Amino acid sequence: MPVTGGAATELRSLLNRRASATLVAAASELDIDASHLSEFIDLLAVAESPAEFSLAIAAIAEALDLSSFAYLALPRSPLAKPVLISTYPLGWTSHYLQNNYQEIDPVILEALRSPEPFSWEIGVDARPHSTVQQKLPLVVNEDNGEPYDESTYRHWVSTARAAAIFGFLACDNARQAIVRAERLNAELIKNVDKLFALFPLDEENKAQRARAVDQRKRALAEWLDAQTARDSNGHETAWLLKPCPTLMFVNGAGELDQKHDQDLRDTCVMLLDRAGCDLLTICDITGHSYRSAQTIVKHYRARNAARADSGIDRLE
Repeated sequence: MPVTGGAATELRSLLNRRASATLVAAASELDIDASHLSEFIDLLAVAESPAEFSLAIAAIAEALDLSSFAYLALPRSPLAKPVLISTYPLGWTSHYLQNNYQEIDPVILEALRSPEPFSWEIGVDARPHSTVQQKLPLVVNEDNGEPYDESTYRHWVSTARAAAIFGFLACDNARQAIVRAERLNAELIKNVDKLFALFPLDEENKAQRARAVDQRKRALAEWLDAQTARDSNGHETAWLLKPCPTLMFVNGAGELDQKHDQDLRDTCVMLLDRAGCDLLTICDITGHSYRSAQTIVKHYRARNAARADSGIDRLE
């Protein structure tokens, strides 16, 4: 499908009409470098194939820190098929077109209703959807494009987190490690009120409340350490994967809490960075965009506990 003719002419005309100041203003609005926007328009204007068109949009998507993009050309004839150029998984896009989701997709309907740009997260999704729209899958299996049960994803995130918190004994297989982790996790949740009962929170006394939160943190740490010592008999070699108790913590409200999947992904970026991986390798492993990984590393790289301890030691 050549992306030429009227569309290319219009883009070239747009580029010629726009002054550099306008480009700078548009780039500022999108929070990207003006040269990136100019380069994008140039690439788009000369694209003569779906592949070249895809590369042009991929460039601006990366600059905008977008994980995916989709360009959909709806047919003018009811006998023709829509054209979709996208970086979404092929299984999902095939499933989307085969089921004619473009006819009921509320994002497409909103785009057809108004030429103005809009953010899908603000307002649009609050509108009542038809019965057919309500059947659109929210999570999709990327391997086959079939609707994916989001609760399954949440379940395995929770299971992996529990296994990391309580560790993986060398004598266990994967199933045994999961059963043990889920058992300990359930036991802790069941007994947490009793564990924290000795440290009530006084909302009127901030100092006492802060002490109570700290005491709850220590009580939790001691409970987790006791499980670790009991199951390993105090031997480091008993672990195939050592427990990581810091994934479970007492939050500022004094309640039991756990690191969430986004926290874990960001932590993974930093662990890989400290292991000496470059950003491209980190992105390949975690699925972050280059810009996201770069932002995480810039934000957290200075927070190195060993380096901080070493610096404090120099004061002595």
